[in-house]
Amino acid sequence: MGENSGELTAHLTSGAAAVYAIEFLKSRNWFPWMTQDTKMLNRIVSFVLATASVIGISWSYDPSLGGDVHIPGVQILLGGAWEVCKQMMAQQVIFDGVVGPASRKEVTVQLQSGATVSLPVPKGEEAKP
Repeated sequence: MGENSGELTAHLTSGAAAVYAIEFLKSRNWFPWMTQDTKMLNRIVSFVLATASVIGISWSYDPSLGGDVHIPGVQILLGGAWEVCKQMMAQQVIFDGVVGPASRKEVTVQLQSGATVSLPVPKGEEAKP
């Protein structure tokens, strides 16, 4: 592995955590603001999570002491733009490669030759057996 393998691992790990957190919220009835149909809100939440994970915004809570939010200085925030871009791309790759195919509806068609082919169902239509 190269010298950047730690950076790649960090982007993939936090990217997967963000994607699965968004998918978790989209599947919960008690969180009606995010669904499969709220694409713009989903992208905004993804951007916020990417930004928070890359530029070091963090929080901690201790019941006896209270909560603490740490936000880095302006120079770090401005310098993090490239890192945010890389994190957004990692999250999109994970979504497209893992979540997207799992939620895609397909229909299997048997051809006259006997071969079977799986085709995606057009948007707005239901798969028919």
